[in-house]
Amino acid sequence: MVSLESAVSFREGAEATLSFSVEENKNYSIQLDSSGSDGGPFTLALAMAPINDAFDDAKTLIGESFSINGSNEAAVGALNEPLVHPSASGRSVWYKWDAPRSGQVYLNIVGDQRRMLTRAFSGNSLETLEDVSTSLSSADLGDVVFNAIEGVQYSIAVDSVSESGGGFRLDGGFFDEPIILRQPTDQSVEEGREAVFNISVFGAGTPVFQWYFNEVLMNGETGSKLRIANAGESDVGDYHVEIELGGETLRSRTAKLELGAGFTQFLVQPANQSVFAGDDIELRGLVTSPNTLSYQWYRDREAIPGATDPAYTIEVAAVSDSGFYRLVADDGTRAYDSALAYADVSSNPDWKGIVNPILGQSPRYWSKTRTDGDYLVSSGEDGIAFSLDGLFWQYGVIEDSREFSGFAQGNGVYVVSTEEGYFVSENLLNWEPTSITDGSNYGVAFLEGIFLAAAGDDLLRSVDGVNWTSVPFPGADQFFGISYADGSFLLFTSDKISIS
Repeated sequence: MVSLESAVSFREGAEATLSFSVEENKNYSIQLDSSGSDGGPFTLALAMAPINDAFDDAKTLIGESFSINGSNEAAVGALNEPLVHPSASGRSVWYKWDAPRSGQVYLNIVGDQRRMLTRAFSGNSLETLEDVSTSLSSADLGDVVFNAIEGVQYSIAVDSVSESGGGFRLDGGFFDEPIILRQPTDQSVEEGREAVFNISVFGAGTPVFQWYFNEVLMNGETGSKLRIANAGESDVGDYHVEIELGGETLRSRTAKLELGAGFTQFLVQPANQSVFAGDDIELRGLVTSPNTLSYQWYRDREAIPGATDPAYTIEVAAVSDSGFYRLVADDGTRAYDSALAYADVSSNPDWKGIVNPILGQSPRYWSKTRTDGDYLVSSGEDGIAFSLDGLFWQYGVIEDSREFSGFAQGNGVYVVSTEEGYFVSENLLNWEPTSITDGSNYGVAFLEGIFLAAAGDDLLRSVDGVNWTSVPFPGADQFFGISYADGSFLLFTSDKISIS
């Protein structure tokens, strides 16, 4: 037996962490002992470190903007990696991003019940990393900005104050107009206690704030933070803030203030799932409340009959069980929604992956496609999900679109066909309409430098995905699909299959 790591020791009531590298399908033995002859009880927890735990294993971010779910739970501290902040635990996870253009970039991170931290660095190795980010405030290290230079690769580290880490959502991108980085959140406090609402914004110039209570202006409340001292019945209601910045007026979300004997809140949010068909999906939430709670699970906005417990299990899951799930807890006075959790059920190991819960509804699994650039693409209700590795997904919204019917890549652009027409993109994130049609669209294909699209009873041809011309196709009264195989286009019409 060979020892992989040196022993670690700890005092009664304390914790210790031992990390070591493992190989798949290999057995490992873990030995525990005590210095005293009597021994004692202990808790042993095993967890795999995140796949982007090390700097060299950073996940890739693509596009001018991004929104990613992640976690630094079970991340291992590395002595040669820079600390995000002196108060950070040192258990950072890493992302890398090539700036597609120059400009100012923001990073905003929100964690699961834990304080999360983030920084951006230039440099291609740990030895050459240079912190290029600036925190928007000394009190909130989850909001940072930096100046990006086109073509430069930036490394983004995410860490937590807590050594146990936690889940988070990282948002980032260029901002050409003022933006709200963090919205005010709902508050529930005991009568007589203080309630605090916060707003975080960024843009050129000095922001001017004005808070409103039940749509009525609050005199003198002109800061980024609103404090309600000695909250009482007269303070219960809706609060929002309007911000004047850079010649623009921004309005925050409406946040509610309520009174209670204590807080009703989610301590554990449902987690994303990625399983194969035949495995179980296990979802759960943990809610604390001074009141008696009732529960209801939802899938894609529809209540699930009989799913009225904090935990919900789908045994022997099928591909059709893929979707967005959430738990609603009702304390008799108000309903509290959990975060969305995406459950991905795949019948093919090549397609096992988790899509970020941005869509609000399930992606269409039949339309997953591998492109020449090693992206894996899945059309959703209103956009395209894509991945470099099939595990880590991003999502690009296509405005005013629905009923996706096809996807193709070629000549440096991506083209999708929808019920409303055809849309083109250079980066899968930003989409522009190129041909809006009145009839149904039945797909698009690319071969030998040519895009070909089937639109109703018309056949359309394009080189750049932007400019389309009609192609004569006699004898076809209705197209039903288009594809390509073995160097040829295939056209499916009402009475035949044609090849070219």
